Amino acid sequence: MNLDGGTAWSHGEPVEVVLEGGPLGIPRSMSTPAGAEIDRIKIQHLNGYEHFELDPTTADSVPLHFCWTMRTRIAE
Repeated sequence: MNLDGGTAWSHGEPVEVVLEGGPLGIPRSMSTPAGAEIDRIKIQHLNGYEHFELDPTTADSVPLHFCWTMRTRIAE
């Protein structure tokens, strides 16, 4: 799992997130690392990465909701 930085979630505690969409086999919920500031999540899955972006309507609530946006392949 790789988390890319962005929003105001840096309270020093893990934040629960819900992942919507994407392929089967991706967890539907997870916790971010403590202190992470995120607006995008990139998860390695099979031979690529699944990309999720924060739903801005949930930016002030817990759990945060992230929607699947695309898949990229791992460069060989």
